[in-house]
Amino acid sequence: MEKFENRFEQIRSINNIVITSNEFMTAFTGIQDCVKRSISFSEPVGSMLLAEGGLGKTTLCKTILSLMPRTEKIEKDHKKNIIPVCYVEVPSPATVKSLAITMLKELGDPTYENGYGTTEYLTSRLIYLLAQCETKLIFLDEFHHLFERKPTSTRMNRTTGNWLKTLVNRTGISFCLVGLPEFVPLLQVDSQIARRFPFIYHLNPLTIDPSNGGSMFAFLAEVSRTLNKQNITFS
Repeated sequence: MEKFENRFEQIRSINNIVITSNEFMTAFTGIQDCVKRSISFSEPVGSMLLAEGGLGKTTLCKTILSLMPRTEKIEKDHKKNIIPVCYVEVPSPATVKSLAITMLKELGDPTYENGYGTTEYLTSRLIYLLAQCETKLIFLDEFHHLFERKPTSTRMNRTTGNWLKTLVNRTGISFCLVGLPEFVPLLQVDSQIARRFPFIYHLNPLTIDPSNGGSMFAFLAEVSRTLNKQNITFS
């Protein structure tokens, strides 16, 4: 029984290991640089993290989240939550109200379930809470939900797109859109939105090259080194 428990413990430890690649590290450092630029320039600098499903987008977001954890801060006569990074899954279908409520929920707003108030009120409350929580980075995952899909065309919901531009401008926060690469050309149709997300990072599938192993070889080599460091064996 003890042997099996040790095996399960090893499996749990493996699940917590993040194997990086050059593309992963480029995106990892680049997204954090956008945060630093936004603070230094007093102007929001956004980014996009693009990949097909299962290639590490969420893992990368969670890695940055782990480096910038939530804390509590005593300020004068009250205590408040500090949320440096906010991770939000864009609801489907995405409306201004549904997205604002989802973001309020992630910030711990106790009134988000009510859904009361106009979009203007919800937006003002969201901007206020982002400032109070000292948020510096917002991940908007599944950003393709911002688009309207019709039988003859797919385009960004204009109302939601304009609201997002306003939110970026009024908060000065670095936003990172996370999703599928095929939606980028559709987003770039609106130049005002595109210029708010100038830094684009890709996570591509691993490749096999008979001559040098390709990126798969480097990945497996990193897996081996990491397991050795953790003294994990499967003998």
